[in-house]
Amino acid sequence: MLKDKLQKLMDEKGINKAELSKGADIPYTTIDGLFKKNSENIKLPTLRKLSAYFNCSMDYLADDSSLSQWGNDEANRKYLADKPELLEIYESLTSRDDMVLLFDKTKDLEPKDVESVLMFVQTIRKQRGLDD
Repeated sequence: MLKDKLQKLMDEKGINKAELSKGADIPYTTIDGLFKKNSENIKLPTLRKLSAYFNCSMDYLADDSSLSQWGNDEANRKYLADKPELLEIYESLTSRDDMVLLFDKTKDLEPKDVESVLMFVQTIRKQRGLDD
């Protein structure tokens, strides 16, 4: 469960909920709520901030890849590791909360399929002169 993983990570860092709230820039009420609710209720921006703060994958924290709009984030990054241009687009899109709705349907796709979506975005950007 998310709350168990959070507690373990907090214990490893020697921090409490208030320190996590401040360090991850997440309201205390949100942090406190994560210890009372099921992890299915976590919002993607909060999951992203926790992942960055603890330097772990969102999938590890959520224990449910369906919470990531992009599917298995770790597998996608590994698949795209040797494709720096596409990885850069992936990172740019996954860090933008406004893109979550646009790419909602990609969460059920395999990394190869996500690559196709990114190639489509890359083509449009090049056609518009946004990328070299």
